[in-house]
Amino acid sequence: MVSRTVTLDERAVQGLRASFRAAMKRDPQTAELADLVQEAVGEEILFREGLARGLDRDDGVVRRRVIEKMTALVHPSAPTSDPSREELRRWFETYRHRFLRPAAVTFDQLFFDARRRSAAGADAPAAALAALKSLQQAPPDGRRMSSADKTRLVRAGLLVLGVGAVFAATSVDLVVIGIALAVVGLPVAVWAFVRLVPAGTVRLERGLPSVVGVRGLLTWAFFGCDAYVSLAVTEGLGGSTLLAGLVLTATSITWTAGSWVQERWIERVGPRRLDVIGFHAAHSGHEQRHARRQHRFGCTVACMDGSKKQGMRP
Repeated sequence: MVSRTVTLDERAVQGLRASFRAAMKRDPQTAELADLVQEAVGEEILFREGLARGLDRDDGVVRRRVIEKMTALVHPSAPTSDPSREELRRWFETYRHRFLRPAAVTFDQLFFDARRRSAAGADAPAAALAALKSLQQAPPDGRRMSSADKTRLVRAGLLVLGVGAVFAATSVDLVVIGIALAVVGLPVAVWAFVRLVPAGTVRLERGLPSVVGVRGLLTWAFFGCDAYVSLAVTEGLGGSTLLAGLVLTATSITWTAGSWVQERWIERVGPRRLDVIGFHAAHSGHEQRHARRQHRFGCTVACMDGSKKQGMRP
């Protein structure tokens, strides 16, 4: 039978007082302490009534809490000394299965297009051997970066810092500080950029370097124009913000359409023909801009669309 008497001793009252002090940063007043005692009595009554009705049974939260308290009773404190090697060995033999990791096998596919690489058959063994050597040097867990990856990461960071310094130089008020930032940032940015891109990119050498260089220039030109389209429409031509938004929307649609065309036509048409089509579209937009200056914003969209439609690949 559940007792109908609830008793709070001095220790319990002191615990209520300490909880109030920790929450409110002051001691409770007499009325507040009385409210705390009344609340504790009410909770004890509810707890006992719940036990009488068996609400603690088949409850995962209650079960977990009881297990935690029993664990604290069985192991009241951490061991004061390190286990011996023999104890560690026995423990490892008992729980060896916890440290077993299933074997994992990964594959790298190397594709050589004979239509674009005449020496594909000769290159395949050398490239496969180089890939196998890199896999053998990689760490088993695949989480550690190689020295080459760390070098590229450092160069990318230097490129960001250099470009940031150059941009900061254009916005500072003191000319001396601006010149110092530019003198330091520009060489660092150029040095890091030249070593991040394929060799010969700056000179636009034939093959991958020219592809990377031209695509980079076109991409920078696109987003550079895109940033000033709305300003040119509203301030230069006196158009409304609605018209500027429509121009930007058309630009985004043509960019997406160019990506769609490039992805689906490059294998059938070929990258060189797509290059010619793209450059002709860009040139056509440039000529329209001079012929119809009052509709410059429409020509800008045409130039951007033509730039994106270039399907250049190495």
